[in-house]
Amino acid sequence: MRKILMALVLILLFSMSLCGAVQVEKEKLGLKGPVREVTIQKAELFSESTEPEIWISSEWHDLRPDGTIKTYRNDSVDQEKRVITKMGTPLIFDEKERILVMSGGDTFYDDQARTFSVKNKSGVVFMVGELNSRGQIVSRSLIREPEKKPLLFSISEYDDDGNLIYEPMFTVTKPPMLTSVLKQSYSGEKLTYESEENTFMKSEKHYKYNDKSECTEYEFIQTNKKSKVVRKVKLSYRYSDYDSYGNWTKRTTVEHPEESVIRKITYFE
Repeated sequence: MRKILMALVLILLFSMSLCGAVQVEKEKLGLKGPVREVTIQKAELFSESTEPEIWISSEWHDLRPDGTIKTYRNDSVDQEKRVITKMGTPLIFDEKERILVMSGGDTFYDDQARTFSVKNKSGVVFMVGELNSRGQIVSRSLIREPEKKPLLFSISEYDDDGNLIYEPMFTVTKPPMLTSVLKQSYSGEKLTYESEENTFMKSEKHYKYNDKSECTEYEFIQTNKKSKVVRKVKLSYRYSDYDSYGNWTKRTTVEHPEESVIRKITYFE
């Protein structure tokens, strides 16, 4: 069971970073101008416990001149001083915004053969799959060592614009067992709905945007296998500060003013 859970985490992680991008990173972040780097520091309210607390996180995006992401890093933050204490392990991406290097291994793409493989730091292949004509993943299998037999596999479906819309994951058994399903819906280029469902829980996310393509409303609904709502959060956002390119640099949660996001943006000269 532990191996299966670890495998699920790996595939879910690669699911978000290997598929290739329709919008480049600069567009997904809603940025304008010759953006070079973005540091995003979030102050988020965690209310799971009886004593809600603010948790600070920091992430760094290094972009190419064409707006595609080159490097991403999630850094550790001193929760009292709100300063970065440790640089995270960077994720390195290719020109199609597919992940090349991460802490778990390196990815190798063969766009001519429309295949890819992922090797761990010892050089052992633990994931293989197929690509479509855009270079996006259409199937992947996690390989179990030392037998080199598939443990889990998933397939990915895209809309006509190349947005990922449906991705089920199965165990390699007879018959195959569905372990999770990812569904996404878009309005134009903006993600408006996302759901992730497994045998225990279903999570739904809804997004609304203003005419500047800024997210103004977010709703999260989590239900158990009996369809009972176990958590529901609805938030709205206010944008207060902008730089000379018109990019917002501060966002505050209306319902919880102590929640905020600060963006520090640098540009190519």
